Amino acid sequence: PTRRSARPTLPPKSSLESIQSHAVKLCPRRLGRQEVPTGLLKRGERIRTTALIEVSAEGLPTRCTVTQSPGPAAIGDHACRLYMARARFKPARDEQRRATPGSYEAVASWEAFETATDAATSKAAGPRAGPDVPMWVTTDDLPRGVLTRDESVISDVTLKISATGKVSECLVLKPGKYPELDVRTCQLILARGNYRPALDASGQAVESETWHRVRWQQP
Repeated sequence: PTRRSARPTLPPKSSLESIQSHAVKLCPRRLGRQEVPTGLLKRGERIRTTALIEVSAEGLPTRCTVTQSPGPAAIGDHACRLYMARARFKPARDEQRRATPGSYEAVASWEAFETATDAATSKAAGPRAGPDVPMWVTTDDLPRGVLTRDESVISDVTLKISATGKVSECLVLKPGKYPELDVRTCQLILARGNYRPALDASGQAVESETWHRVRWQQP
């Protein structure tokens, strides 16, 4: 199926508590020194990125949008990959104390230390999906009888990418309405997925982590 971005419908702000006060596993500290992509900043340079994370009623991130990133775009993209793969939240509550979708503004500070490689000489890069990504999961792969006409569901997964660009692990990020489709998504991506591997500052291929979204619907 064609992958299209999907934005959850959020309830009125008046019925939401601030989800920011309910984060249970993620804070900017989690994107510490070891998480800064090597070589993207010049020595001593410091920037701050801001991203809006949409969160499901189950406390899982469903979408990440960089709202402010004055430095290289790759840093904002890297931050969103980490949030989508690792962030977990205690969901917002409506007036009846029921869990409900919400949003969280995540702010992270990034700094290149005196021993860092200058960005101008760095070859660091994140993983990139191969050009055949539309063929990883197609409408022909949809099991018969699972979806009704006009029905569509989304499968969100996190992927570990080896230094050779092979998808080595696939985990369901947000369990969907039909678990069999989540399982099918991982099976297909593990079999067909391929990436240009991430690179470190010297241009050497390294293992990395990213996320992927598939929309299932009847052809």
